[in-house]
Amino acid sequence: MWRSVIEDRLWNEVIIANWDYTPNQQEHFERIIDIVGHTDRQLACPGISNWNRLYPNFDDAIANLEGFLDAARKKGVMGFAITAWGDDGSECLFSFLDPLILIGMEAAESGSTSKWTEKWIRIAGEPREVVQARMVLGRREVADNLKKSTLQTRSHTKPERPPDRPPRDNREDPPPRRPALYQGVCPRSFKNAGGGSPE
Repeated sequence: MWRSVIEDRLWNEVIIANWDYTPNQQEHFERIIDIVGHTDRQLACPGISNWNRLYPNFDDAIANLEGFLDAARKKGVMGFAITAWGDDGSECLFSFLDPLILIGMEAAESGSTSKWTEKWIRIAGEPREVVQARMVLGRREVADNLKKSTLQTRSHTKPERPPDRPPRDNREDPPPRRPALYQGVCPRSFKNAGGGSPE
């Protein structure tokens, strides 16, 4: 089936969004970029590891951003899209993702994310202590377990409704919320990396 897709003339007209959210090294991402092929019509799509969490996993997100975007810049792909998902009702607030978007831009432009905290403090005006708290909450062992530990401390039984308060619209539970999708796209071409104006 894939052979017929690749051999079809449409293959040269589409833009491929190459998604891989693993915290791997640059060499891994170079291989997957090569597997997809036609780099002039390919976007690298790293993720900022916010799905199914109350706070994004900075460790995995930064490793993924650095590895994938370094490989994309080296291979000369068309551009990139930083992806974030609102699974489970989007419990991780999108405002928590802003530093990771800056980190993604830094990784795409220069490959270095080592000074992101200083840049974030200047751009956002956040006190250093807040940025340090973000880093602690974003550690893999905290971010990946925060939701689990919060849910374990809550009672799993449904609380009784006070008798003087009727159910809203005769329903016990509010209607389920649809998950949100957030996708930030920067149209910067890696062919212009290192200076010049975006295409």
